[in-house]
Amino acid sequence: MGKPTLLQVTLLSCLGLAALPLAAAATDRGEAELTLVSPTDVEHKQNLHFGRILLRSGHRIVAQVDHLDQGSHSYSDIPQPAVGVASGHFHVKGKSGDCYFVRLDPNFHLTGTRSGTKLSGMITHVHVPEALRADRAQEIGTPDILFCSTPGPIGPHGFSVVKIGGRLEVPDGTPSDTYEGTYQVTVQFI
Repeated sequence: MGKPTLLQVTLLSCLGLAALPLAAAATDRGEAELTLVSPTDVEHKQNLHFGRILLRSGHRIVAQVDHLDQGSHSYSDIPQPAVGVASGHFHVKGKSGDCYFVRLDPNFHLTGTRSGTKLSGMITHVHVPEALRADRAQEIGTPDILFCSTPGPIGPHGFSVVKIGGRLEVPDGTPSDTYEGTYQVTVQFI
């Protein structure tokens, strides 16, 4: 007999495989999980209000409001109590144990409604009475502030109140006017 042809080699290989016994098989199951988070509901409730300031010639004025609705107006670094001030308030809906980032740009601008003059301000306080501030925000390397709600309900109506305080500088010579502007607060659950 001569050399085997390609057909004979293929046929012998197939017959050889058919003769092997099948190994025993084992089966088990794994589980898959998914947590879906609803979009955060944030609602603006109260404006950050620096009150009424009496202009004094030759004085730079610094207006401050903290998260407790206490404020001062400093004339050339001499603080005076401020009247009619209010911290900014936002309601964040959530549930017990939720953790979320409060993200904001600390700088904002106000513009005179008649004069068009711009004033620069800065957010200085962020406070959530129903939550604990977690220092993990620094570990993550973001400028965000991380809050985790304390055990139990978030406020009596199922929300936390995020309170915002700020500082505003009024240079000497700023015209009398009503100054308005906006700042943005972003809340993201994790």
